[in-house]
Amino acid sequence: MTRADIDIGSDLVDRLTRQLGERGVVLDPQDMAPYEASARHGSGRARGVVRPADMEQLAWVVRELIGSGAHVVPQGAATGLVGAATPTEDATQWVLSTQRLRDVLEIDPINRSATVAGGYRLSDLNREAQAHGLCFPIDLGADPTIGGMVATNTGGAAVDPLWRCAGEPAGAGSGAGSPCRAAGGRGS
Repeated sequence: MTRADIDIGSDLVDRLTRQLGERGVVLDPQDMAPYEASARHGSGRARGVVRPADMEQLAWVVRELIGSGAHVVPQGAATGLVGAATPTEDATQWVLSTQRLRDVLEIDPINRSATVAGGYRLSDLNREAQAHGLCFPIDLGADPTIGGMVATNTGGAAVDPLWRCAGEPAGAGSGAGSPCRAAGGRGS
């Protein structure tokens, strides 16, 4: 299947565009290019890119794509080390970008915690925390999304107790889109 096989007028594309708006569905090959390559790996080709803006849209998109039999590749910032957020070469997979999931970033300086939507990056969290004399105690060579960090357990077992995702116990690991609370430390 090639990009030419994407039927722009298809029922699925129409439904996605109606629900997410023009910013939420990417079909132009030039505009899809950044979603088709990772920071450290080769590239693939996506059938299209969907970019929900909140949890309600995210849930709807997943139901629609899975219900239509589509193949889905979740993607945060594509900074991972294994290339798992890159579509394959056959252009059959939809990239589900979480980068627009940026509706919640709240710092609670008294409890030294934050509630953060999955599309925010680690640098966003630390910038907000720094204003309260806090930091999130992970220092990486990349700037991943918080959702990607939770979904892949970035930081390993030492960080696992810090994550608390909406409706999940710590360490459940499915918080790619869920607002998560992250316990932090004092900034230096």
